[in-house]
Amino acid sequence: MKQNNKLWALLITVIALVVLCTFAASAEIVGGDCGYNGNPVTWSYNTETKILTISGEGVIYSSPWLDSYSDEIQSVVIEEGITEIMNPVFENCSSMTSISLPNTLIRIKDGTFANCSLESITIPPNVSSAPKLFTNGSSFSSLKSVELTDGLKAIDMGMFLLTQLEEIVIPSSVESIGTLAFACPHIQSVYIGTGIKEIGYAAMNVDMWHEMSGGALNFQGPDTVHICMTEEEWQDTVTIHPTPTSETYAFGNVNYPECNWVSENATILFDSHLAGEPIQETVPANGDTPAHIDNVTYCTLCGKELNREFVENITTHTHTFAATWTWSEDGTMADAVVACSECDATSGILRAAVTREAQDDGTILCTATVTYEGETYTDTKTVEPGTSDPIDPDPIDPDPVKPDPGSGKTDAFRCGMCKLNDAYKGKGFIGLIVSLVHTFVHLAAQIGDR
Repeated sequence: MKQNNKLWALLITVIALVVLCTFAASAEIVGGDCGYNGNPVTWSYNTETKILTISGEGVIYSSPWLDSYSDEIQSVVIEEGITEIMNPVFENCSSMTSISLPNTLIRIKDGTFANCSLESITIPPNVSSAPKLFTNGSSFSSLKSVELTDGLKAIDMGMFLLTQLEEIVIPSSVESIGTLAFACPHIQSVYIGTGIKEIGYAAMNVDMWHEMSGGALNFQGPDTVHICMTEEEWQDTVTIHPTPTSETYAFGNVNYPECNWVSENATILFDSHLAGEPIQETVPANGDTPAHIDNVTYCTLCGKELNREFVENITTHTHTFAATWTWSEDGTMADAVVACSECDATSGILRAAVTREAQDDGTILCTATVTYEGETYTDTKTVEPGTSDPIDPDPIDPDPVKPDPGSGKTDAFRCGMCKLNDAYKGKGFIGLIVSLVHTFVHLAAQIGDR
């Protein structure tokens, strides 16, 4: 009978290993090179998570993933170090819904995101060349929102042409907006910071599409354009191109009509701002005005103060501290909490230093001392000899498996039976497999001993 149990134990162990190894191998990782002229750029695609990761330094040139995975790639991560996307390497990735672009990126080839399913994107601050990113000239994009990172200098021609953007927020770092950059059919509101110096032909005007199509394309231009500058500052600072420039013909050799940068029906509001969330500010005392707290709202684009509301005066007082004590039964340990009786100031739990002194009557006088904010607090307790109290000498239960800050996960895995945790600390999935196999071995050993 014992021999049979050992056979069962061996069988369980083998099955556990096979199942875990099969699970680990289920995700196929494929990849290779995709750089240009010797640039060390590589790609890696996880067929289980559908994530394409590109890393290295320099230029992304080729797109080997399009041959087999263009219809299934869902997410793309381009790591820091990549400076250019030389070809439309993600065009027709119809399932791609998210992409992360690095701050090192400078140039992106036109049409790179044409016929993708992106609905949102963040443009890094160093991108200077990125024309017609989301269309191949005729296709509409599903893009609904964009974050233009503060620090971005230029918005290239046709950068968001034919996207589904409804709101545009242009930071004050942007100095130029290219031809047809935001010729989008559904824009409702636009916010423009204080850095603009040049606006290209029909940058936000879709009236021309209606005219050129003979009324077939009835697009809606921006309802309202909010500009942080005053009208005088705008007129003195910004150069606007009402007629086609040489770059316009990159969109086709047609007769573009003369038109304004924004649709005729748009309402333009100067000295109009994008309010941020109110923040609390401490205002120092000034003459008869005591120190106080205000809620202040600033423009997120130019930093102008838009609103200030009084919250409360700041009252100061001298803390009146007192200690509350907790003793162990045998008088060997004591904790104190020092708190102010007039406010919420508190020390938290302090472990006291305890001295013990035998008395003439045979009792023991225990004296506890703590120091907080430069003041010393003491308390005493008298106990009988031989008094015992099974209290954990450390009020904080130490956990040998420390959490990874912010992740909610531990950095090691414990065996379910012997609590093994150090050998595979921080090994992630491999640590989990080893821990589970380790536990299965314990179970098998128990069965074998019966």
